[in-house]
Amino acid sequence: MQTVPLTEAGARAITVSDATRPAAESSPFVLVVDGPAHHLRWTKGAPAAGILAPFGPFAIASGPRGRVAFAVCDPPTKRLALRLWDGDGSAFADFDAMDVEDCTATSALYWPEKGWLVVASRPGQTRAQLVSEQGQLRWGRGIDIGARSRTGAAAALAQEGDGFVIVQAGPASGVPTEAEHAFAFHYGVDGAPRGQPRDLGTVPKDVPSLEPLPLEQPRNGALRVVLGSRPVDLAP
Repeated sequence: MQTVPLTEAGARAITVSDATRPAAESSPFVLVVDGPAHHLRWTKGAPAAGILAPFGPFAIASGPRGRVAFAVCDPPTKRLALRLWDGDGSAFADFDAMDVEDCTATSALYWPEKGWLVVASRPGQTRAQLVSEQGQLRWGRGIDIGARSRTGAAAALAQEGDGFVIVQAGPASGVPTEAEHAFAFHYGVDGAPRGQPRDLGTVPKDVPSLEPLPLEQPRNGALRVVLGSRPVDLAP
């Protein structure tokens, strides 16, 4: 299950799928609820309808005026698609967001006034795109950022000031058998790195690599990453 708060107070978007099966066979559906009683507003029983099957990993994000974004990897066409629904569940827009060879994990984040940040990872590569609220592809057909994980680890995303942060597992050295570490990468709106990645320490072996590491913002300007049971705080 994935859940994300929407820009309308008290509303949340949720995706539910069978995690024991491949993404293309997991029969995901999307629902939007609001209020303390979780009143059901609308559902999408086939959120990837119209995208060439079999599709790959997917992620949801919020959007302006209560909209919901659905990012999905499509290996047959080597594309990552971004689908938007309006606040009432009606179709709003579809975007051919970026080129991808394959995906083991997909992440998405709504960046107010900037657009949607979508990230697809596979072993040895992490690619990203920023789709503006006007539908512009800000980084061409996508750029390489983040870690070069041996497993194609998922990226956790957060806005930080006038940039954004990716937290992702990756190799700490050239030793193939060494456990992967968590790294924090800071980028600007142009996709250019700001400083060197910060090594946050070893990722415990029991942490699923294809799920984003828990990334919280307990207070304005600060971030907290949870590695197993160990929280790591990042200053602005």
